[in-house]
Amino acid sequence: MNLYAHLYQQETELLTSGVRSSREELDQRLADDFQEISSTGAVFGKDHVLERLPREEDRGLTCEQFQVQLLAEDAALTTFLLHIKETGKTSWRSSIWKKYGDTWKMVHHQGTPTPK
Repeated sequence: MNLYAHLYQQETELLTSGVRSSREELDQRLADDFQEISSTGAVFGKDHVLERLPREEDRGLTCEQFQVQLLAEDAALTTFLLHIKETGKTSWRSSIWKKYGDTWKMVHHQGTPTPK
């Protein structure tokens, strides 16, 4: 599987309730030093995300305009437009992925609200 397809799969699976509700799945996909800057501007570490996401309701998350930019042999940037069906809101999302051995893990994620 090429890098684009692999990271697309990783990102879209992270939008599903099956992965978001599983602390184990999240733990496998997020680097230990993971950091998120949410669309509200709050900053979270991995431990907070592992506690918060499994308790969230399915909000109907989908993405479009997915892109991957290779930053180094072992680092990549993904960007996409996230749609939240529950609220009708959209935001631009970006993630930095780092390769650890044969495994890609997310080290950073940021959401930026789009104008109405």
